Amino acid sequence: MPEPRGVGLVVGKFAPLHAGHQFLIETARAASGATVIAVYDSPGYGPTVRVRANWIRRLYPDTLVLELDDPVPQGDPEDVSRAYAEHLRSRYAGPPVTHVFSSEEYGARFARELRAEHVPVDPERRRLPVSATLVRSNPFAYRHYLDPCVYRSLVVKVCFVGAESTGKTTLAEAVAERHGTVWMPEYGRELFELERGALVFGDLLRIAREHLRREEKLLEHANRFLLCDTNAITTEFWSRFYFGTADPELEQLARSVERDYAYVLCANDIPWVQDGWRETGGGELWLEHQETIRADLEARGLDYIEASGTVPERVERVSRWLEERGSYSGPACPLSSPAR
Repeated sequence: MPEPRGVGLVVGKFAPLHAGHQFLIETARAASGATVIAVYDSPGYGPTVRVRANWIRRLYPDTLVLELDDPVPQGDPEDVSRAYAEHLRSRYAGPPVTHVFSSEEYGARFARELRAEHVPVDPERRRLPVSATLVRSNPFAYRHYLDPCVYRSLVVKVCFVGAESTGKTTLAEAVAERHGTVWMPEYGRELFELERGALVFGDLLRIAREHLRREEKLLEHANRFLLCDTNAITTEFWSRFYFGTADPELEQLARSVERDYAYVLCANDIPWVQDGWRETGGGELWLEHQETIRADLEARGLDYIEASGTVPERVERVSRWLEERGSYSGPACPLSSPAR
């Protein structure tokens, strides 16, 4: 498709951004001197417009990405296109759009409203037989149409926290099995056993980074939810317990990822069990740790639920809560990864 040049425009909700959208954007970029991507809010769909816009910013940093409200007009299609075009003009102050690239029927109307030329791109979906509706019906089944950056944002990460011997590992594994997904074991425990309990101060930052790296790798295999046995804020807690302080880089890492999870505080209403590696003894220190972890969640302003009772009762509580939350609540795709 030679010729166009000028300023190319692609509009959509991108909920979620899939391979068909990317083919459209890449066609516009190849044919245009400059490319503008207008991402409209979509009250009926997740994730947020900021998350969806950041997918495009990360994948296509040479484009201008606009985050726009959805006028949600009703009535005649011409009136609908006019409302969207007027809203775009109110937010875009760059050079006039010369071409509108679209795979949708509304593209020609939208182009007329902008006094631009319409460039249809695979309107019959022969090249890529995919739609956002199809992907939304089962993101896990259709994840081959999604860039890993996009798919990771569609997975809800759930972090299980609590003092030692409060059932975090058991619950993470059980909830993962219930939902047909994967779970992330506690890497700190793996290293602790490997080093026979002789960790040094620098190991804690290493633990947090490696745990996060493994989480990121697992996200591509997760079905709606990734269940995580602890995270960086837990590692920071143990650093303070063992060494009385935490590496500033560990503190920063914990802050940078703390809101990327939904939290489950595992109650200490079950007997403390010595497995050969635990240290608090199940007495006052154990109780103190539990309350310190609870206070830390609240001080950070993190929403959480508490899971108590038997394992089946806990699984039911967490599962019901996850279904109420739904999917599409993952963090905005970062423009650069905090893990190093």
